[in-house]
Amino acid sequence: MPIVVDVLEATSTLTQLLKRVEAGERVVIVRDGRPVADLIAHRRSEVRFGTGAGLIAWDADTFDAQVDEVTHSFER
Repeated sequence: MPIVVDVLEATSTLTQLLKRVEAGERVVIVRDGRPVADLIAHRRSEVRFGTGAGLIAWDADTFDAQVDEVTHSFER
């Protein structure tokens, strides 16, 4: 269940709300009883390029045939 706070409370307790969000809680900020924003933890993406070497089978002799097969299936 999210924590629900109005805009005035959110502005005066932002530091405490951020600590709760960092601990995994969700905060909904409301204005006149209506939700206007969700305060949620930021998730950092860990995309690393070049780490999949050897994971994809590559066969240059049959690559074009596979492309033609896929293209043909969309044209049906």
